[in-house]
Amino acid sequence: MGMRLSYQYKNIFDDLLQLIRNGEIKPGDKLPTEAELADRYNVSRITSKRALNMLADRGYVTRHSGKGTFLNPVSGDILCPEPKPSGKRLLGLVADQLFQSFGLTLFYELNRTAYEEGFRLYLRSSECDQQRESEEINYLRDIGAEGIFVIPTRAQYYNEAILRLMLDHYPVYILDSALSGIQVPFVSTSNHESGAMLANHLYELGHRHIALATVDTMTAVSLQDRKEGYNQLLLTKGLPYRKEYVIDGLMSGLTGMDTKRTAECDIALLTKFFLAHSEVSAIVVLQHTLASLVQRAAEAAGHIVPGTLSIAVFDEIYDASGQYVYTHIKQNETLIAREAMRRMLDTINGKSVEMECYIPPDMMLGYTTGPVRSRYDSREC
Repeated sequence: MGMRLSYQYKNIFDDLLQLIRNGEIKPGDKLPTEAELADRYNVSRITSKRALNMLADRGYVTRHSGKGTFLNPVSGDILCPEPKPSGKRLLGLVADQLFQSFGLTLFYELNRTAYEEGFRLYLRSSECDQQRESEEINYLRDIGAEGIFVIPTRAQYYNEAILRLMLDHYPVYILDSALSGIQVPFVSTSNHESGAMLANHLYELGHRHIALATVDTMTAVSLQDRKEGYNQLLLTKGLPYRKEYVIDGLMSGLTGMDTKRTAECDIALLTKFFLAHSEVSAIVVLQHTLASLVQRAAEAAGHIVPGTLSIAVFDEIYDASGQYVYTHIKQNETLIAREAMRRMLDTINGKSVEMECYIPPDMMLGYTTGPVRSRYDSREC
């Protein structure tokens, strides 16, 4: 048929949309079935189903299981193709979540630099769902985005939609971390260095029993790298690796798990840990979302922060005056965005660009770390 495999579903979508715009398919009419379209275009039913699902996702049709696909009442936007913003080319950003602690500054800087370079940046949210991530990537391709940035969802396996971008030589850059099992260009903080920096800061304060708290590190390469940095630092300092000091069964912050009940369970687990390991005087927390839970659990177990327990975390929320509480790693979101945009534009223009780019992190001292002290000494003060 002369068309690339990755665009077959788009050809079917475009043809059906043109029939609708021409009035050959009218509101209430039943569209061809998946099987009929597969035969007509000599494609798989997966491909024809994707075309029909695209129409449904845009609100053009309604699909009824066992009955078929029917055209909805026609709205104005279906009568003409979706326009590009006047005078501007398109870039896309698919993000799982944008937090004040990390993500928002990155987006604002990408948006600003895109505009300066003559582009519009379209933001799409995957809502921490890998299937939704695939749909948003495909949507951005459909509307003509010349390149896509992705802050990937946390998942044990990479998204096949991203692999498809690479196979199609489509400009794509991963932000925040590398992907496991697939080589995709990325710009990220050096997470390994960050993990080592936090552990070293606590070591320099005199702490020798340093724990680590995290969700399942298999959900993100960035978490694995941070943990490895922590482990490597302890090894170089001659401290034995103690598996019992790693609390990696926490659930808060995972997709669909941000509930009061989940937080209560995590606090209970952490409190039990602190009561069982009274010798622990410091802890590295791999996600900002867990920091307050760790502190609440420590205080419930009788600790005083930073008197008897120091807490160092990744990322932090700053108030309007730039103040913060936790000692933390600050990712340079502005530099990540600028470097990612520079590399994206070079890629679009056909220039050769290195696959990896690590941005150095900054250590920010807060109010949650201090010299190692006994509980008795802390209370006497």
